[in-house]
Amino acid sequence: MTYDLLMAIGILFLFLALAGVCYLAATPTPQKPAPLPRGARFGWWLAERATCPGTLIVHDDGTIAGCTEDDEPHGCAGRDEPHDDGAVRCIEWFEDGCDYCGVHSDR
Repeated sequence: MTYDLLMAIGILFLFLALAGVCYLAATPTPQKPAPLPRGARFGWWLAERATCPGTLIVHDDGTIAGCTEDDEPHGCAGRDEPHDDGAVRCIEWFEDGCDYCGVHSDR
């Protein structure tokens, strides 16, 4: 009777060991996350929304005339993106006035 009990415990132990090996083999290995781009190591969380460092130039009717960063090497981040310096009316930005709005200075 003792021999039968030891055999049963041994078979149970082998079954549990085999089940553990199968479980570990089926568990996916955690993957290392992809590295961040070179320039985004410390500010990658800010990249969700781009901003333009310039000023948006707007006509009287609300249409966009341009951005003060258009002539810069890096350009504007986009007309629909927030601009750090806000917006300015076209007749205040262009010295001679604006042909689109029909307002001209007397200078």
